Amino acid sequence: MKQEPHLTFDPDSLGVSTGHLFIPRGSDYEALLLPVFSLNKGEGRRLLITGGNHGDELEGPLVARRVIDWLPEEQTRGRITIVPDLNPLAVQAWTRNTPVDGKTLN
Repeated sequence: MKQEPHLTFDPDSLGVSTGHLFIPRGSDYEALLLPVFSLNKGEGRRLLITGGNHGDELEGPLVARRVIDWLPEEQTRGRITIVPDLNPLAVQAWTRNTPVDGKTLN
């Protein structure tokens, strides 16, 4: 049975939701769970914030996590989704490219 990528929470529910984006195992990597934070305050614009595309650029994950702490009180409408570690293998290895294949997500 082939698994599909999916969220472990309902992004349409109002309020704060946290969970993971499940990425199934591929031919050259194991399954991944990417942490995801979502704040849905109904109608309005949508914004996606990501960090950790390159594992040697730690500013993105740090700022994304700070926004998660600050956001619930400041946001008044719309939906913001944050994935602070888009490339967790590179972040953990502190390398620009993914250590599995030596490639960048770009």
